[in-house]
Amino acid sequence: MKESRVLPLRIIAACFCLAALFALAGCGGGSSSGGGGGGNPPSFSLSLSASSLTLTASGSQSLTVGLVPANGFTSTASCSIQGTPVGVNVSPEDFSLSSSASQTVQFSLNNAAVSGTSALTVSCSSSSVSARAQLSLVAQVTPGLGVTVTPASLSLTLGKTGNVSLAVTGTGGLTGTANVVVTGLPTGVTCPQQTFTMTVNTDQILNFVVDSGTAVAGTYPITVTVTSGTYSASATITLTISTAPDFSVSSGIYTGIGIYQNSSGGFTISTTAYNGFNQPIAVSFSGLPSGVTFSPATVTIRPGQSGSVTMSASFSAAVNTNGATITVTATGGGITHQTTFNLEVLAPTITLQEQ
Repeated sequence: MKESRVLPLRIIAACFCLAALFALAGCGGGSSSGGGGGGNPPSFSLSLSASSLTLTASGSQSLTVGLVPANGFTSTASCSIQGTPVGVNVSPEDFSLSSSASQTVQFSLNNAAVSGTSALTVSCSSSSVSARAQLSLVAQVTPGLGVTVTPASLSLTLGKTGNVSLAVTGTGGLTGTANVVVTGLPTGVTCPQQTFTMTVNTDQILNFVVDSGTAVAGTYPITVTVTSGTYSASATITLTISTAPDFSVSSGIYTGIGIYQNSSGGFTISTTAYNGFNQPIAVSFSGLPSGVTFSPATVTIRPGQSGSVTMSASFSAAVNTNGATITVTATGGGITHQTTFNLEVLAPTITLQEQ
């Protein structure tokens, strides 16, 4: 009876040992590192140098975007900045990042920007792996007007006309119309656009005419003042009037002229002298299309006189209904002036009449 009790205890102990061995076998690889057969797949996350940026009209801000690899990620991700509001410039807005690399992105405001806070998303993806990071962008803009004149200085002789381009821009979302006033015109100088209304964020040409009989040589500051509601801005044009001898040249062609293939035509070159200019003027032409000739190729005329030019188009001249820009260059007394016009080569028109 005593031996029959010992045998079952040994069998039970053996069973416990076998069970423990099977349990250890089922946990195989427990000491191995991740990224292998049963580990996590390669991935990445994004790092931003700042979680919030504040922009003003006076400058720009930079953001560094970094790609942080995980689980052996070694590919390249395509990235973009999403949710950019109107009036905010982002450069670059799209870019690529390789593993552990970074990219600096510049943010700035343009004239269309308005004050406010926007939530932007930096998004990167590579195949089936993607990551995002959030950026808070604060724009601080004060509404106002900007005025620019180009060029800011103008030099004219007696009897001449010059012009500048006036650009009026609104900041902080300012739109609508603006009133423009030109002041400080010296004696003998007129500006047809001295008082007018224009649309904000557009351009306007200002013409200045110097009278040969009443204008006085000198340098004069001319002020252009722009107002829109309670906002105003101004710019200064420096006008220099000279009494030095000078001349102007004209082709007599307002914008363009046409000529048919296998035909000829003509136009007249004229000059005007200012402040006693009396030197001969040589006029030449450039930009002629293939198959078109001007005769004479160079015209020499006296100030205040004119010269005729014959233009001929051969039968093989290429038809060009868009026109070619012909540059007229006039040189005399060490002074050179240019003017342009458009020349079109046309195909002959054939009319059939029934007999």
